[in-house]
Amino acid sequence: MIRATRDRLGDHKLEGLAVLVIVVMMAIGSWQLLVAWHDARVIDQHEAKQEAETAKRALTAERTANARAAERSELAHQREEELSDVQSTAEAEDPDGAAGSVGPATRVVVDELRRKQVRPAR
Repeated sequence: MIRATRDRLGDHKLEGLAVLVIVVMMAIGSWQLLVAWHDARVIDQHEAKQEAETAKRALTAERTANARAAERSELAHQREEELSDVQSTAEAEDPDGAAGSVGPATRVVVDELRRKQVRPAR
């Protein structure tokens, strides 16, 4: 009878120990899942922040490039208007001279103005 009682107590201790081991293993597993979930969230947030910063830099660069292109376009347009005004003034002041051929000095000046018109200053 004493032996049977000891066996029963031993069985209960083993069962309790097994339950305790299972509970500890579940707690460790749950902790690992929680840490993995947290790490994944932190990594996702970091990547999203980097992507946002990259997009912001790209947008800033694009806006800067667009502004510079608009400035160059506006400068080219102003130069075109200036040349057109000069031509119109010259034609109004001397219609016969404007209709005639140009000399070499005038041709060089006009060619230089055309060259500058094609490649505006930056």
